[in-house]
Amino acid sequence: MWKKVKRILSCILALILLLSLIDGQQFFVRAESEVKATQTEQASNKMEETETSSGKEEGSEANNKENGKQEEGTQKEELSTKATEKTTETKNEDGKVDKPDNLNKENENNGQENGGKNEEKETGDKGEETTKEKAEEASAEEDTAQETEAKKQIDATDDTQERTNQQDENVPAMAQRGTDAINTMVEMTDVSEKETEYVPKSQPQGVSIRVYAKENVFPEGTMMTVKELTNKELDSAQNVLEKGNVSYDGFLGYDISFYNKEGKEIEPEEGSVRVEVDMNLNLLPKDLQMDTLQMQHLKEEKKDRTVETVAKAADHKLSVSKSKVTAKFEVKSFSDFILTWNIDATPADPLETGDNAASIEKQINHEKYATLRDDGTYDLTLTVAGKKGTETNKAKLDVIYILDKSGSMKEDFGGTSKRIAASNAITALTKSLKQNVNIDARFSMVTFSGNKTTGMWGQGDTKTWDDAEVAVSWTTDAGTIERGSKPTSNGGTNYQAGIRTAKELLTSKRAGAMTAVIFISDGDPTFYYNPDGYTRGDGNNDGNGGADNLKVCLDAAKNEIANLGVNYFYTVGVGKASDYVNLSDLCSASGVSGAKNFDGTNTDELTKAFSTIESDILTFLCSNVSIQDVLSENVEVVKDKDGVFKSLKIVVTGKDGKTIVEGDNKVTFQDGTQNVTLKAGYDSKTKTITLDFPAEYQLNAEYTYKVIANIDATEKAYENYRKNLTDNKDENEKGYKDVADAGTGTHAGEKGMYTNENSEAKMTYTFRGEEYTELYDKPVIKLHPGKLILEKEVEGLDSLTPEQLEQYKANLKFKIKVKTKNDTSLKEEEITLTAFAKESNGNEDSGSDSNTNRKNKYIYTVMEGINPGSFYEITEDGGEVEGYTWETAADKKSENGTIVKDETEKVFFKNTYSRKKIPLIINKTVEGNMSEKRKEFAFSITLKDANGAAYELSDEEIKDVGFSTKGEDQKGVYTFTLKDGESKEFSLPYGCKYTISEEDYSSSGYKTYIGEKKEENQKRTTEEETLTQKTEINFFNKKEVIPPTGVETTMTAWLLMTGVTFLLGAVFLLFGIRRKRFVA
Repeated sequence: MWKKVKRILSCILALILLLSLIDGQQFFVRAESEVKATQTEQASNKMEETETSSGKEEGSEANNKENGKQEEGTQKEELSTKATEKTTETKNEDGKVDKPDNLNKENENNGQENGGKNEEKETGDKGEETTKEKAEEASAEEDTAQETEAKKQIDATDDTQERTNQQDENVPAMAQRGTDAINTMVEMTDVSEKETEYVPKSQPQGVSIRVYAKENVFPEGTMMTVKELTNKELDSAQNVLEKGNVSYDGFLGYDISFYNKEGKEIEPEEGSVRVEVDMNLNLLPKDLQMDTLQMQHLKEEKKDRTVETVAKAADHKLSVSKSKVTAKFEVKSFSDFILTWNIDATPADPLETGDNAASIEKQINHEKYATLRDDGTYDLTLTVAGKKGTETNKAKLDVIYILDKSGSMKEDFGGTSKRIAASNAITALTKSLKQNVNIDARFSMVTFSGNKTTGMWGQGDTKTWDDAEVAVSWTTDAGTIERGSKPTSNGGTNYQAGIRTAKELLTSKRAGAMTAVIFISDGDPTFYYNPDGYTRGDGNNDGNGGADNLKVCLDAAKNEIANLGVNYFYTVGVGKASDYVNLSDLCSASGVSGAKNFDGTNTDELTKAFSTIESDILTFLCSNVSIQDVLSENVEVVKDKDGVFKSLKIVVTGKDGKTIVEGDNKVTFQDGTQNVTLKAGYDSKTKTITLDFPAEYQLNAEYTYKVIANIDATEKAYENYRKNLTDNKDENEKGYKDVADAGTGTHAGEKGMYTNENSEAKMTYTFRGEEYTELYDKPVIKLHPGKLILEKEVEGLDSLTPEQLEQYKANLKFKIKVKTKNDTSLKEEEITLTAFAKESNGNEDSGSDSNTNRKNKYIYTVMEGINPGSFYEITEDGGEVEGYTWETAADKKSENGTIVKDETEKVFFKNTYSRKKIPLIINKTVEGNMSEKRKEFAFSITLKDANGAAYELSDEEIKDVGFSTKGEDQKGVYTFTLKDGESKEFSLPYGCKYTISEEDYSSSGYKTYIGEKKEENQKRTTEEETLTQKTEINFFNKKEVIPPTGVETTMTAWLLMTGVTFLLGAVFLLFGIRRKRFVA
């Protein structure tokens, strides 16, 4: 019975074991394949339905979408049923099934926020479109959720590589919807659930622009481009900015556009989009005022464009970091975006009046620059010209045009109208000033007429101060002035109105700028303002009661213009001179020195008038000119070979740069009808350069006058340079503290040494009866210093201990002397090798006491910033080391030479040390009555150098001494033999270590003694010794034997013989007794 039970149990266990070896997953493969096929088919059908739906006509779109929704619901239920067991937990965690409802709510909220203002208008079809779009969004989100669930279900069951590959084949089908977007010109990245990022493939250099749009704002496949505006487009943009009264000194512009798949330009369909702009700070001027930065959007409305400020520093939508400007804003349309800024936001100076106004005019063209010559010296040039400003130091000029726009300006004027003729003259002057490289000009335009504004029922004036306006505010654009100079002509003439508005505009002039006001009219005044600002006058000045009116109007204008406070004031009449006979009265009333009136009776005279005005503004007809420059302690005029200071050169050039005259110290030339003599001189005591002009000579506007001095650095400059060396870490600017002004020659803007004392390079002159002084900019020179370096190399002292080496360095001394070519001592010192820096070459020891393989090379910088031509002498002493002989490089212990400019002089000392050779003698003596005098006794000797390494003799030494080697495996070990009376004498380096051993001859009866014969040396070996002096080592061998004589005097022999006798006696006695017994 028990056997049957065991058999049954065995069968059951075998069956269980068999079942356990079968892959259980095979039972589920078919089911999984069916689920997967169903899911893939559903996903594929959904894609086809979506693509088909998107391509149909709008008329059937609603029905298709409704059917699609029903099919989607069915598919969703089927998929949900089949995947319930696998995906319920995943769905709950992911929450994507609920996402469409949430998204619809967010879209509804966004719609309320962005489109609330238009809700009442957007009804009917608009409402249906919104419903459709929301349905599409919900459907798309449902599709995504279904695809995600199907993908996760497949992932959960695909454990083998084969199933993973099957899953990967389904992924492209799910992602196909985004294919078109990927292939567009713009990268679109989902930055959130609600927005897509648009970034152009290419952007202007230094600019990065990104746009973030919500879904449905742009259609699928939208392309974005960004391009920099052309000059023509910038001109157009400038017109829009001027029209929008935007205040700026400069701007940059970019066009942002979007295109659909077909390449048609599109705008956002609904709502606003976010824009982020990053611009490199290097694109902007360095002197701009950061708080004036603004981003302007030039909105296109119908056929016009308006300015919309979308970001500015004040509202924190525009920020500035160390490297870039960042603007973040929202817009509903795209076109040109302009970044504007102001250069000089400093509040205007108080309005200056009368003669004091001329004090800001000190901008006569004068330059000073130092030019490096081939021989290392410099040409120091000071110039003056009869014009204003320089290319590197532009003269600021603010010009205001006050233009009459009365009705008479429409009258004929030589085939054109007065209005057009005046505009042409103004434009020509503006463009010419703008193109002048020496002038930094700004312009503005005030237009005026004269009209009484009556009320509806005929009552008096209803407006005040309204006869003039600022047609163009401050601008640098000549085209803007040209457009503003053609106002509509109407009304009378109110001089006072134009002047009053211009004075208000003058309060915003730039600090330090010259100011010029040009008043243009074609007739005498006919209107004026009363104290309350109402326009008064009868509009006549023709004598019909107009004489009194003219006087009142003119007096009002003259009172208004009194103490105008500008540098230049001009009046220009247009047309018959008889029409504006009183216009010139404004010049005298203005209080401006040199104010002028011009009669533009025809177009040629009008053009000539404006040409004269330009010349007058840009030139300085000044007299009593004198230039002086007091040189700094850093420079002096070069002397010739005889020790005399070189002459100063005077050069006068014309407008074309051609030389009119040149000479040393004095020149004479013809300027018109004048004979002009210029004199230059140098006072060596005060170090002052001068150039003097004749007292009454006025500078010619076409000429440039120069005085040139050949200068070089002084010894004091090199002394200052050496003092400054430690203060500047920049290798190229070491020793320099001064910074050159811009446009001052070879080293403009660089560090160097000033050529003139502060405020001592100046020019004085008389202009309009007033004396002025102007300072020159400050150039720098750079020196040509030499450098002296002492290099020391020591070879052969590797065996010294660290203590011995330090002692050696302290004993080795150098005496150094450096003097200028004028025998001025620059340096005299005595140093030891301890002061040197050890050269790093990778062979130094790593902190150990051993100096093995250390290359002892040392460097000492004697001096930097040495005057070229200086003499040096260096002497070495104290290099002795016990036990060594030594030699210096080139058998010299001193070096001397001369410092060359801009070069490093290296003085090199090399001490090569050799160990002294010390004799070592080994003697052999053999003694004893039984010794063999001719016997050869074998020895071995072991040699080591001072560092303990094996010391090997040369082949020649081995041969000379008679040694034999013991093979490669025993380096430094040699053998030899000696007989009685023989010796081995040879020399070893100082400090060498040796050990000498003799073979064992004790078996032959020899005793060995070393040194003295006091005690037998059983080891037969010397102790390791260091050879520091001549040494002799004596080896003694002794063999002594005593011959036999028959007489033993020792107790041992006696006792032995006695013992033997007693033994024999006992034997005989015993045998005798036994024999007797036998006989008996």
